[in-house]
Amino acid sequence: MRSELVSQEKNFVTIKVELEATEFQKSINMTVRELTQKINVPGFRKGKVPRNILEMRVGKEGILVEALESIMPDTIDQIVKDYELDLIDQPEMEIEKLEEGEDVLLTLTFEVAPEVKLPELETIEIEKLKVNVTDEMVDEAIKNMQKQNAEHEKVDRAVEDDDVVEIEYVTNVLDEEGKIIKSHEPATVNVDLGLQDLRPGIKEALKGHVANEKVEATVQVEEDYADPEVAGREIRYDMSIKEIKVKKLPPLEAAFFEKTLGHSVDSEEAFREEVKNRLVDRMTQESDTMAENAAVAKVADKTEVELPETLINRQIEHIKKEDTENAQKRFNKTMEEILAESKMELEDYESRVKDQAERAVRQYLVLDALSESFDISIEKEDFESEVEPLATAYNISTDTLLRSVFKDQNRVMEMGSRIRYKKTTKELLSKVSIKEVEKFSSLGNNTEEDIAEQAE
Repeated sequence: MRSELVSQEKNFVTIKVELEATEFQKSINMTVRELTQKINVPGFRKGKVPRNILEMRVGKEGILVEALESIMPDTIDQIVKDYELDLIDQPEMEIEKLEEGEDVLLTLTFEVAPEVKLPELETIEIEKLKVNVTDEMVDEAIKNMQKQNAEHEKVDRAVEDDDVVEIEYVTNVLDEEGKIIKSHEPATVNVDLGLQDLRPGIKEALKGHVANEKVEATVQVEEDYADPEVAGREIRYDMSIKEIKVKKLPPLEAAFFEKTLGHSVDSEEAFREEVKNRLVDRMTQESDTMAENAAVAKVADKTEVELPETLINRQIEHIKKEDTENAQKRFNKTMEEILAESKMELEDYESRVKDQAERAVRQYLVLDALSESFDISIEKEDFESEVEPLATAYNISTDTLLRSVFKDQNRVMEMGSRIRYKKTTKELLSKVSIKEVEKFSSLGNNTEEDIAEQAE
């Protein structure tokens, strides 16, 4: 095989290929043998069909094309290796000459990963939240641990802050005029008024009332609420109070310490110290993750790269497929029904998906370029570290779990990508300039909203 680079425009590479006649003849002979084994011809046993009879059945050109197709995978692999191509799609092939006994002439056009011009990483500055765990934060964490392990005792009085109220309720979806357009079946639930994510309207409606009283609460649901049936609408809860219960917090003593920590400690002071250390670890991890996302976002924003339509369209299909599956799984509805109920125009949805796809492709290309520039490699030790927490949780050896993982090529690829991302972002943080702050500024793209969007 001989090849010659003809042109390279943007991320398309055109290469002329010449396959020697003797090389092609071997493929023809093999193709003929395989076809004679597959095709039934009256009067001839399989494998004994003469060449001229076979050509009458499938055509001489059909034999040549099939012979070429059988030799092309190895040919393409060799070209990719010779020219060090980073393919993002299968090449297009143009046949210039295809005759038995003569050299085959082809033109192959490869779509490859585009050039990525990374910025000077030292010029990138990101903000990182300082980790500062106060005594008040430790007190709150311990109080929450007590609440999670509290016993509930029935009381005969009006509802107060932090009570647990058992209610039977009906959810009514309202239209713009306040009329009920749909009511869900009655349900019974324990409502913990001490939870911070409880809608304020519900808490205020229940406070001051006693058992057997009926109350109602109307709340406005967010526009981006997961269920399109109620997103952006008013919901009225018709509630009947069944029981009012007060939380009896467990005392700060040895049994509680061991239950919450998983092991015993010598004193309340030692308990508080470990709670503080766990808060520091969690907040440090969250701060690091937010900093990594911010760094990737800023580098991507300052990177010069022309996004290939092939990758964008592939990502668009992936996003739409996930949206369709989620709509069916979570709401048992089609995406068309979801869009109609959320009052989102199809054009707006398509635009949103395209924006998501472009961001994802840009980030992928940037991370890939960063990984290459950092010379990131994945070793067996990296896989061991990745599966070790899971192995510990299931009480099996790391080697046993790894052997199971390595049997599934898809899992290996997925885990390898995750490890590569972690190592790349960690290395990136060591290259950029980091400014520790008490809270994020509103400048640049290093705001909390941008980081959250990037993390998604």
